[in-house]
Amino acid sequence: MKTNTLLNEDKTPTWVELGRIDLRHAPDEHRLEAPRMLDAGVDHNQALSILQDALGFEAHTKLVSITSPIEQVNIRREHLPHTVEKRLDARERYAHFIRPTIETPYEIWRRNDDNGYKHHYIAAFSGKSDLTVSVRIDESGNLFWNFMQRDRRRMNGLREGELLYFR
Repeated sequence: MKTNTLLNEDKTPTWVELGRIDLRHAPDEHRLEAPRMLDAGVDHNQALSILQDALGFEAHTKLVSITSPIEQVNIRREHLPHTVEKRLDARERYAHFIRPTIETPYEIWRRNDDNGYKHHYIAAFSGKSDLTVSVRIDESGNLFWNFMQRDRRRMNGLREGELLYFR
């Protein structure tokens, strides 16, 4: 029996069904200049400090807000520790990629999750890696939740749901 490869298991639209180009073939004019990579922290505390500094947190700042094409994204200091928990990933190295991903995304997808829904910002950068930023939508506003770097082939697998914005 042949299955429909355009829909995922939950029957939500994917980039293929919506006629979007494979991210590996996105035109250069849709790619952002890759920012400088940061050094990995030696431990969780240093990684958290690197991430906070790159996002613009000052000593007593509890919130940094970034304007996207569709909404205001609030990054709360207390939500950042979990993003650098997995030390093998050293996600803090990509901290300079977060702001341009939110401000100038290639696409923004709305996806359901257990607690409502999230917006997934996807940015295509020059070089080999792209980034997705996950923003949880809840009663307290649009909150930065997590981010991950992936190669373009694997990033295509995150491009599903309701397409809210694209370039």
